[in-house]
Amino acid sequence: MAHFARRRGFTLVELLVVIGIILVLIAIVVAGIRHASQMAARHETEAELKVCEDLLKEYQAVNGLKNLEGPTSTVTAGYALNLPMPWLNHSYYLPMYLDPIGVTEVTGTQPETALGIADFVGAVPTNSTGAPRSIDAGDMSDKSSGNNPRYGCRAMYDTMGVMFLLLKDPKNRALVSGMPPKRILETWAPFNPQDKAQPAFQIDAAVLLDGW
Repeated sequence: MAHFARRRGFTLVELLVVIGIILVLIAIVVAGIRHASQMAARHETEAELKVCEDLLKEYQAVNGLKNLEGPTSTVTAGYALNLPMPWLNHSYYLPMYLDPIGVTEVTGTQPETALGIADFVGAVPTNSTGAPRSIDAGDMSDKSSGNNPRYGCRAMYDTMGVMFLLLKDPKNRALVSGMPPKRILETWAPFNPQDKAQPAFQIDAAVLLDGW
């Protein structure tokens, strides 16, 4: 009986050691997978940035930087560019951005020289009386509402405007059209539960997604 008790205790310790080793191995595997995922996302994002650079170079080769940037004196009076639905029929002054060289920094309006924190806040919807409601909670990964920053912030609107211009170039359009839809921002999420969801991918004002 004593021998049986000692043997049973030894087996229990052995089992705990094996479980500990398994847990350590699982932790190593999880850490390795996470690291590989992060590296893959980084490489994909670098590739997306290279695509954006190529789009801009192609547009600049054909059109210069007309409409994309310029000094304050070239800002037109009134709206000169309107995006079609389903991009909320958003309107823009041209140029889209101001050349920062020799220009006092402009933020919080469009066109501007730099994006500020306020440019990454979600849209502020209004109620039936026109009074603003609270800003919807969410971040750039939140697809639950069209008012969230992913779809409703000024930075996203301005990016759509730039892409709308860049994709007028046939070469740019062909390049982005050949990309996997998962690497393009879905057009927009419904603003209300009863709204019909829009197609996941459309080319006219396509915004490229990073690896995350």
